[in-house]
Amino acid sequence: MNRFLTDPAIKPGFDAIYSAHLYFEDLLRIRRSSPLFRLQTGEDVKQRVKFYNVGPQQQPALIVMAISDRTGRALDPRSKSIVALFNVDKIPKQIDIPDYAGIPLELHPILRRSYADPVVAQSHYACPTGTFSIPPRTTAVFVEMR
Repeated sequence: MNRFLTDPAIKPGFDAIYSAHLYFEDLLRIRRSSPLFRLQTGEDVKQRVKFYNVGPQQQPALIVMAISDRTGRALDPRSKSIVALFNVDKIPKQIDIPDYAGIPLELHPILRRSYADPVVAQSHYACPTGTFSIPPRTTAVFVEMR
């Protein structure tokens, strides 16, 4: 690993470092945008967080997490639920989540106008089918507004 980390041919330049900095700031703003990203108890996590794309039929390199504000007391005055998708693969991914079919979701406003990751704006959600399409190496967050 040391040989890889010290290879001058892959040393990031200013543009790559600054882009990573902007991306990290976007992620922090998204985290602050909803108390659903900051659940306080293990019980809240058990009640509100659900993972999709699990089991023997799962697609590799894709994590799908939903956080709901439909159970217990309302924590977020603006969002009913949030779906976060992490595609770490080199190819685009598509996944159907029947639980979200017919539920209107939109790409998080911070990601819609992100300078750090313009590719994320290519993420798509088809409401009638609950189908999400995510570009390669992208984290997308979709929000169901109240």
